[in-house]
Amino acid sequence: MSGVKNSDQEILKIGENILKIRKGNREILVPEMIGNRYIVEGVLSASSGFGLILFARDLHVFGRKVLIKARDYKGKIKRENLDNRELIAKARSEIEFELKVLEVIRQINVPNTPVLRDWIKGYCPSINWPEGYVIPGKPYLNDLAYDEPYIVLQYVEGEPLSEYLEKNMRSMDLNSPEWIKIVLSLSKQLLKMFRKMYAVGTNHEKIKCIVYQDLKPENIIVTPSKNFVLIDFGGVAVISKNGRIANYGVSTPGYLAPEVEDRSMKDKFDHRADIYSLGVLMYQMLTGIHPQTTMTLKSQVANLDYNKLSSLPRIKAIIQKATKKNPDERYQTPDEMLEDIREAFNALGSASKSHV
Repeated sequence: MSGVKNSDQEILKIGENILKIRKGNREILVPEMIGNRYIVEGVLSASSGFGLILFARDLHVFGRKVLIKARDYKGKIKRENLDNRELIAKARSEIEFELKVLEVIRQINVPNTPVLRDWIKGYCPSINWPEGYVIPGKPYLNDLAYDEPYIVLQYVEGEPLSEYLEKNMRSMDLNSPEWIKIVLSLSKQLLKMFRKMYAVGTNHEKIKCIVYQDLKPENIIVTPSKNFVLIDFGGVAVISKNGRIANYGVSTPGYLAPEVEDRSMKDKFDHRADIYSLGVLMYQMLTGIHPQTTMTLKSQVANLDYNKLSSLPRIKAIIQKATKKNPDERYQTPDEMLEDIREAFNALGSASKSHV
């Protein structure tokens, strides 16, 4: 067994083509090599669900750095559970759906999204060795473990916004013009992405609108130049021109819009759900309050205290409008919110922070 320590993770080789990576309080099993082409070097981000983003190098292109979207089945596969095959099949169908979404994203040229480089099938050790399964020499579900799909993306230098916030928010004056500019810059970049996804129907025969739906810090990469890149499209919903919604309801507690939680409001579900989630994210970055800590036992929708933003009246008004419970009372388009964000950004240079 060999081990390598990076700044935030420890990598151990524990078997043939099996790495155990300790990142934070997580232990993650990943292949050392994917498809005889990609060498895994670490984990960029690990969601609370299945999703992983791996660092890797492409041996076919001079060791070029790439990111790989993978699945971690640890804790999901239960030993001797007959539903495991169905669970894996569903997860793989989600990967295929994400591939189709990424192709549309490429076609409509959505900014601040990584280029799809490849997709490939390979070994998945967390299927072979699920948590609690310890029968030496007899791997579990061996017929499925070598057929796991992986999405290969353009390398993006940076760190997840969740880690960036954890490192910086405690020492940062959240009312400082410098921090407010970062928050507004993030908002502007995201709204430009949403604008493209909202307008996809003008150039697509079947799709009316793409809703990112699962906006949260874990799905955003902060680059060294303070640009922001959406990295995970597994939770995207696609609204067809015939009214059908594919992948509706995939969102994270605290960030989800009311119409995502309450299926009786499904007829109001569209791009305005992303506007809502962006308002929640802005609130978190400007108050330091994680939205999940504001939820009640009855609802996974954040219960925001707008009085925490009283020192920033202009931005408070933007967040209040973006996070209205009724989608019809929110900003109706990304451009509408973008206009107010730009005005607030420009006001930073001409007014004191108490009037931003």
